[in-house]
Amino acid sequence: MVKANVNVASVSYSFAPTDGSGSADSIATVWDRAVEGNATWSDVAHSSLHVEVVMPSGFYHYVISAKSDKNRIGCERQGYLAALSGRPQTLEGALDNGVVDPITQLLFAGILPEGVSATVVRYAGDPPCGSATGTLTSYALLSSAAAKKAYYAFDDAFTAKHIGTVTFGLELHWPGGAQRTVRLLAQYPNEIISGPPTFRRFDVTKPVSQELLGDSPGVLLCPASASS
Repeated sequence: MVKANVNVASVSYSFAPTDGSGSADSIATVWDRAVEGNATWSDVAHSSLHVEVVMPSGFYHYVISAKSDKNRIGCERQGYLAALSGRPQTLEGALDNGVVDPITQLLFAGILPEGVSATVVRYAGDPPCGSATGTLTSYALLSSAAAKKAYYAFDDAFTAKHIGTVTFGLELHWPGGAQRTVRLLAQYPNEIISGPPTFRRFDVTKPVSQELLGDSPGVLLCPASASS
């Protein structure tokens, strides 16, 4: 919009929930339950617009678009995200010229106890429970970061070059220095462009945290709650 010297633009956004178990065969975007809204961008001197959206916990496919009388083609951004109650996150990015098909993602999210941080990694092969983490080959996801009392991560089949179920590790770090890794299975989307995303949620509640701290460090742990 700035490049086109647009003074006023109409911005619309839609965050539609995904339904299903998170597997590639069961999930769909439900646009008729979308959280929608509009805003006006009217400051050509600044290219940014901040919009705050409140929505229920879940996994979402979102579309943000901007149009103006001067630039009728408009701009758009599509993507996927997880939302957890009371645990805000900030999305930052630029809109693309025209309409761009999003690369479909596998999303991870979950709550964390106060002070605990987490990252998600993808393992080569299918290491079983009890495997020594120090001997495993792992790869960082496209994005894996801990927010306050939550973690969010994503990867996509286009980048990972995987289709189907893959083994991941949720690496947890407590303030006192303790570390534990939870083995998680998740499935990449069937379609790498404009298909439905898949997702995996695992919450580290206080009981789960106590269970993990009672287990041995340095190995892949499989608490009962991680099997669902």
